[in-house]
Amino acid sequence: MNGSSAQAAAPPQAPVPPADDGPDLIERAGQVIDQFETRLAESLLSAPRLPADLAKAAHVLPQANDALLASITAGLFLIGLFGVTSFLSRGRRLAAANARIPVIAMLRLTAWSLLPFLTTALAARILLVHVLHDMAEETGFVRDIVLAVVVWLASVTFLDLVLRPGIAHLRLVALNEQGARRAFRWGALLLALAQLQAAALSAADEAGMPRPSLTLLAALAATTLLVLVLRLLSQLRLSGLTPLLYLCLVWLAVLGVVLWLWGWVMQNMALFQGMKGLVIGILLALAFDRSIALSISLSRRPAVMRLLFVIRVLMDALAI
Repeated sequence: MNGSSAQAAAPPQAPVPPADDGPDLIERAGQVIDQFETRLAESLLSAPRLPADLAKAAHVLPQANDALLASITAGLFLIGLFGVTSFLSRGRRLAAANARIPVIAMLRLTAWSLLPFLTTALAARILLVHVLHDMAEETGFVRDIVLAVVVWLASVTFLDLVLRPGIAHLRLVALNEQGARRAFRWGALLLALAQLQAAALSAADEAGMPRPSLTLLAALAATTLLVLVLRLLSQLRLSGLTPLLYLCLVWLAVLGVVLWLWGWVMQNMALFQGMKGLVIGILLALAFDRSIALSISLSRRPAVMRLLFVIRVLMDALAI
């Protein structure tokens, strides 16, 4: 009896509202696209103010003369050290390329080609830790410039390892000598322009340039760089560049510029940095695989060929 009266006295429970999971994937994608279009329109509309914003940023930059001078001095020192080390080890590289056994020639040439970069990277580490430590802690501009120079020198080293100017029998890309030298020379220049562009945008950001003008400046610089890259690739087609590699490089350049612009418009470079890391890993794996394949084709010893073939299969399996 008491149980029946208790059940009757209990108030009816209100229905539980369904859990709100937030907007679905399509709605979120639409919001992101709308945000991108809005910020892109703001950047385009800031074009008339771009000269004035550049003048204001240029007026603020001289206040950081010490950091700017230290950055330029450190960068020139690292580039000079790389050039001197490369010049002094040139004879060793040529001698290593002429070794009797192709595998030994490839390994020795790679080691001597990496020596200038490793020396420069060690010098950059010493500069940041012991020489420019206080200035690098005050402003990240000094550290960014030094790291940009190191990254550029690493890119130049990779181009040298792949293109092998003057060493045609160990070249990893199907290009003639003229094309290899053009690709190395202009590739190094375009990579330097890319690093200089990133450093200039970082300096303008620290100088207080408005975000729409900064995004517009990044778009103009990236578009110019893309045009130069496409022009270089079209010239390399006449020097033996395969259509498949040409197509892949074109789409890679376009995708890189699109993600770069997306990062500046949305103020989030995660997609660009992730794509860059993925591309670097793929390029290193392809260069290593091509080195083993070239060593197999040049080797005249069956035992060495079998060993290299097994190593190539194992490396490909690990990469997959």
